[in-house]
Amino acid sequence: MKNQRDFDKQSLAAAWDDSPLAPDAERMLDARLRGDDQRLVSHAVANLEQDELSMAWRSTLNERLLELQPAKRKAWWTLAWRPVLATGLAASVLTIAFLRTGPAPSSHAESLEGELIRIHLDSAAALDLAGTGLVPHEVASARPAPVEEELDWSSVDLDLL
Repeated sequence: MKNQRDFDKQSLAAAWDDSPLAPDAERMLDARLRGDDQRLVSHAVANLEQDELSMAWRSTLNERLLELQPAKRKAWWTLAWRPVLATGLAASVLTIAFLRTGPAPSSHAESLEGELIRIHLDSAAALDLAGTGLVPHEVASARPAPVEEELDWSSVDLDLL
């Protein structure tokens, strides 16, 4: 048996390293493969039927498996309440976001006229601060050239203004 153990160790090492077997190990392996036990196994494997799987066979197998599998039915109330809960969650998130930012600042004007006067004063102050927005040499070039002929304004023209 010691010889058998040495053969097993040597053949495993050779298979691990992809190195060739020693000549003694090759002879022993050939003798094992030619043995009566190996012939019986090869004869039994050769006589097995060749089964080729077909799509029809797989289809019937899938149908059988579906029949054996218990049907998973969801309760109607879970299907009905899921959208309701999602909408409620979205409304809650929006409410929290709105409360965190607070309401938009409102003006404390007492009347429409007061609000209009406040808007006019704000725009006049902004115009005073910003000016025309042009550099002085741009302002001069932006003005239209003076008309040399004298315009005849009538009282009707002035009434239209």
